[in-house]
Amino acid sequence: MTTNYYQCESCGVFDSHTVANDERKFPFTRRELPEGGCAVRCKECTELPYRLEEGQPFRIYIGDENGLIRIWKLNRKYNFWPNRIGHLLEILEDDPSHEYIQAVQNGPVDIGFFVERDVNLIVVTIKLKDQSNWVITPFSWHEQPHFMRATPNPNPLLSIDRHFRISLVNSHGGKIVAIRCGTMPTEFAITFHQAILRHIQQSVIDWDKYKDSEENLHKLLIGNKLATRLDNICRLE
Repeated sequence: MTTNYYQCESCGVFDSHTVANDERKFPFTRRELPEGGCAVRCKECTELPYRLEEGQPFRIYIGDENGLIRIWKLNRKYNFWPNRIGHLLEILEDDPSHEYIQAVQNGPVDIGFFVERDVNLIVVTIKLKDQSNWVITPFSWHEQPHFMRATPNPNPLLSIDRHFRISLVNSHGGKIVAIRCGTMPTEFAITFHQAILRHIQQSVIDWDKYKDSEENLHKLLIGNKLATRLDNICRLE
């Protein structure tokens, strides 16, 4: 058996990986560097968004000997991520059209949110140009593993604290096909961040009721009911 020591390229933690002599030298989370050598991520950081660039994989949990990547079976997910990632909404679509990709990359994007206060659930929404429906996704900080949690700046005056990214992923193959990084207006960002911070400070009392609310969100898209709930909307700059 051989033990190799490495430092995670994302969080900086030092760790070790033990393999038999006839196995690969590094964990399968390695990434070959153009200048030689490789970069390695620890087990937790492989579950964070990985290289937010077009053509890159949506998630890496573990690769196999053929370089295949297993991805989450999600349709959409919003989170406020650590490691300087911040606001990120990821959308998985089967072979998204050229028009959809262009809408994410270049079209106007409206974002909004509201809070289901009785169950402490934040609902984040976006609407792309020429799309008839809002994209709607729940967010609960309390459901995230500890290494996926971060807290936003309560006074986001710097533009970097107001960045909001959208990642469009082709669920056939798991590659990012479009990335958009916009900036929320200051007033909206302050309201949004304060809502997240209040959400973090409160616990979820009734998880069954919370799950029911989460699973029934799709009903808001029927008959434009969502419009009556969105008190906070802005256009990304």
